Amino acid sequence: MRILHLIPSLTGGGAERQLAYLAPALAEAGVDVHVGYIGSGPNLARLRESAVQLHEIAAGGNHDVLILGRIVALLRELRPSAVHTWLLQMDVFGGAASLVAGVPWVLSERSCAQAYVQGWKFRLQRLLARRAAAVVANSSAGADCWATVRDDRVLRVIRNIVPIAAIDAEPMVKSADNAPTVVFAGRFAAEKNLPNLLRALDRALTAVPTARAILFGDGPLRGELDQLKTMLASGARIELHGYTDALWGWLKRATVTVNVSHFEGMPNVVLEAMACVSPLVVSDIPAHREILDERSALFVPTDSPEAIGNAIVACLTDANAATVRARNARAHCLSFSSAAVAEQYIEVYAAVAGARATPKAAAHR
Repeated sequence: MRILHLIPSLTGGGAERQLAYLAPALAEAGVDVHVGYIGSGPNLARLRESAVQLHEIAAGGNHDVLILGRIVALLRELRPSAVHTWLLQMDVFGGAASLVAGVPWVLSERSCAQAYVQGWKFRLQRLLARRAAAVVANSSAGADCWATVRDDRVLRVIRNIVPIAAIDAEPMVKSADNAPTVVFAGRFAAEKNLPNLLRALDRALTAVPTARAILFGDGPLRGELDQLKTMLASGARIELHGYTDALWGWLKRATVTVNVSHFEGMPNVVLEAMACVSPLVVSDIPAHREILDERSALFVPTDSPEAIGNAIVACLTDANAATVRARNARAHCLSFSSAAVAEQYIEVYAAVAGARATPKAAAHR
């Protein structure tokens, strides 16, 4: 079986990281795996260290129409069993190329309905996706986006990979002052609810003056967050950093990891925090309820800095209860190993390629 994955870039986002986990796992399972990409990024190194074959696709910009022809040529050269697209740009270019070349197309849904702006790109994606042989979502909310598009496609929910062994091997980040630490990691964008998080952190750090907060990421709200931080009483103890390759070490170091997004698909950072046994404060949204419960995390409303701050303080001041919840969360994520998830994708590829597949390949889990 030969599979070509297409993704716009290999930057530090969740979809890019999941492909960097999945592609090597598929290769280890005996699949001939190829990845076509336009932009590089920190997840490229993980693929270069594996048996995955890489194909950089030249492009003059995000809307360069020549991308379509180059992908069609790559498909005709490789003749894959299926092409698997990730994110909107490749859903459009890769999906169209798969139809031109007559290759079965698997579309990844990495978010949920709230993430989409109803513009022409979205409408084009939906129009093309009517011809996709399969849609694989990482959450039930993501699958619901496509449940009514076509009845005869393969529609599956396959959870994100949690690379347990690699996470366990990562050392904890050392800190000279050993201060209690609140960690956030993710894109600095509106859906992450970061202004309310900063206000909540101000309350929590005022209540626990020995604590600090570190936010890893970047995005369109960076300037706004920098400005807001200067207006907060505890702003000097709220640090805004960029992407880090040492996130797992920081999650192990964290006294609490917080994610209070308005919506999510399947949040990688939350899953990885679960594996790192980091106590969690999360927004009360369906994506978090799919993988956590009251025994494994503290849930908070997205619109209340006071409630978010109180939950952070509870984790900072009641270590025993926080540790019990974190251990329960760790137990929840142990079934999302690379090998187990790769096997579920192989079932999908076999089904769409017309090969023999197990009966559950077409099931909507």
